[in-house]
Amino acid sequence: MKYTDFLDNNDLKTLVQSMNSRAKLTKLSGRLTIAQLRDRIYASGGKCEWCTVSLINEAFEVDHIIPLNRGGGNTSDNIAVACPDCNRRKSAKHPARFAQETYARTGILTDLLKRVLDYYKVEAATQKSLFDDSTDTPDILPEDDSPDDPLPYIWGQ
Repeated sequence: MKYTDFLDNNDLKTLVQSMNSRAKLTKLSGRLTIAQLRDRIYASGGKCEWCTVSLINEAFEVDHIIPLNRGGGNTSDNIAVACPDCNRRKSAKHPARFAQETYARTGILTDLLKRVLDYYKVEAATQKSLFDDSTDTPDILPEDDSPDDPLPYIWGQ
């Protein structure tokens, strides 16, 4: 689907049906409507909410911030408009880990990154130089990113 001033209702309907079907298969709560999805897409302002790349007249995807397989709800406050690159990079990663990786890659602290990092009380880490003598390291999530690790539903606050 491409980001334009006028989103096609049939495309939105297909996307909503797909997202609702996936959520139903995982037995999770939440059912999106076409209006909710359209509002979320337009609220992004035509930018990837993870990295800020422009999506105007470009393909975009809709990402569950807390992935469905990690217990995230299928609701408008748990979805973000993402460029295909960010959506693929994130996949089913823990949202805080992906927020740290995205900040390290882009150096941009978007509203979404800030919200995720603040909630999980982790710092936005930047990649240190290979030759940095500093011994202090930022709080980074552990490497074990197992889907069994329950995550709270945080976006309805």
